[in-house]
Amino acid sequence: RKRETWGMAIAARSQGLHKQRIWVNISMGGIRIIDEKTGVIEHEHSVDKISFIARDVTDNRAFGYVCGASGQHQFLAIKTAQQAESLVVDLKDLFQLI
Repeated sequence: RKRETWGMAIAARSQGLHKQRIWVNISMGGIRIIDEKTGVIEHEHSVDKISFIARDVTDNRAFGYVCGASGQHQFLAIKTAQQAESLVVDLKDLFQLI
């Protein structure tokens, strides 16, 4: 799965496309990924469907999470404008609270 995403990113760059700019909304309900330009909700994952969150140890501006039902998990990788540490801490706090 990761190779497929990586391959799609390489293909997009070769066509002159830029990374999609998004807003990450964290609430008691879970995570929403919203397209910055259109305001369309691209992904919405409730807390009970998120099974793993991690910061990329090689890039302090990147993190990812695993979500989905059993047997249908997907990994979402996000690169932030600033360091991702505070976002990851907020997500971990949310899980402890829930």
